[in-house]
Amino acid sequence: MDKIEALKKLLNHLKNYALVTIAIEVICTGLIGLGASKVTDFFSAWSLLMIFSSIILIVILSYKYYYLKDFPSTLIDSIKNDFQSQSLESDFSRISLINDSIAKSLISLNAQTCQLEDQASGLEHLHDEPVENKLCDQGLQNGLINLIQSFLKNLHNIVESGQSKFTVGIYLDWYNEIPKEGSGSLGEYYKSGTFILKDDLNLGSEISSEIFNAEGLTGVSLEIQSWIKACFNNGKAQFHNKLRERNDLSIYANNIPVVCSEDDSSGVLFIVGDKMEDIPNDFNEVTRIHNRIISNWINKYNDCIRQRILNDGLIK
Repeated sequence: MDKIEALKKLLNHLKNYALVTIAIEVICTGLIGLGASKVTDFFSAWSLLMIFSSIILIVILSYKYYYLKDFPSTLIDSIKNDFQSQSLESDFSRISLINDSIAKSLISLNAQTCQLEDQASGLEHLHDEPVENKLCDQGLQNGLINLIQSFLKNLHNIVESGQSKFTVGIYLDWYNEIPKEGSGSLGEYYKSGTFILKDDLNLGSEISSEIFNAEGLTGVSLEIQSWIKACFNNGKAQFHNKLRERNDLSIYANNIPVVCSEDDSSGVLFIVGDKMEDIPNDFNEVTRIHNRIISNWINKYNDCIRQRILNDGLIK
């Protein structure tokens, strides 16, 4: 910060005195030229005027050199090094957040699924958490939020957009759900829908659970639907930095693969953000890793639901 202030002081000084020094230089140069053309005797008035003007010009040039002698070779290089150092620190911090987000998501995946396996094996007593906190009981939306909580919390740093707010959602092409009443075949419990995991932008009213297949949508809802569908159908990440209806909003979407598959999509993770002009080069890979974790978690969740449906005799 001291170097920035020094540079600012120097530039202000040069700006404030630039016109004065330029004017004096022009006058002195003119007088020297005029005196040189008129001088006939070394001790004449024209000679003295030329000598006096030369001295003034030398003083002005020396004055400028005094302020510019260390600029920019030391000051600018030093500031550049400071900025590079800060950039490296920021990069390391971001990488640390990404690694932490992935690690915590994996830990959450392991913790939740292993609890179910222990319960099925009669090892429930090894865990301090009550049964209602286990995978099937917490609900799909809450489970997904808990799974990628670190990613959601640090998204503004991962995207490198510190002032942005985000609405984050997941569309699932199919998942299992325990019915509240009635019974039937297992196929009747397959559902599709959209879940909001984070809504700083208050777009929940624009993104219904049925947005993917909804008809007659307009405005922001229609645009969000189109980008989710484009990502799901193409199996590729999508980013658009300005929505037509809300040019202050950007949207990013990346497909969630079917477990144990790289080619088929089971859903889409989408992020709507403000003040998000661009995304980092590695963001597709970051979301791809998280989406693979989500895919495995969904698979475990569906297995759990199917097993409960069978155990509870909900299928005739």
